[in-house]
Amino acid sequence: MRASDAANRPRWSGQAGFFEIWFLVVFEAAARRAWWFRYTTFAPAPGLQPGVARATLWAAAFDARAPEPAIAVKHILGAEDYHAGSPERFAIRLGAGELRNDVCRGEVESGAHRIGRCASPPRRARRGAPRGSSITCRSPTARSRAAAG
Repeated sequence: MRASDAANRPRWSGQAGFFEIWFLVVFEAAARRAWWFRYTTFAPAPGLQPGVARATLWAAAFDARAPEPAIAVKHILGAEDYHAGSPERFAIRLGAGELRNDVCRGEVESGAHRIGRCASPPRRARRGAPRGSSITCRSPTARSRAAAG
């Protein structure tokens, strides 16, 4: 197992009183844009916190040149929509959202806002070559599409 797979491997196995987070930040400095994606699991501690176990997808898009420079959305899912993948390799899935060492994909929609992502380096990426990633952000006032390298 690669060290990054071991370090990122999910620890939650359904027990109460547990909170786990993975996140990814993508910068496109030349265009003054950035994106933040967060995947969480949360199981309230009995008697201390109300609610049931859940998984949440979060996304935020920042564009310094847009009329609406920051957009944030989240989607709360049931714990049954969380899948930890295999113990040999880091991979989590929260509904349609997926995060592995080699890919980040899915979308988060809330109201009129949607932030989608598909970031995956090609198998034989040349040094300095674009990584083939794309991120899309849609809102009522701003539309942008960027290649994230």
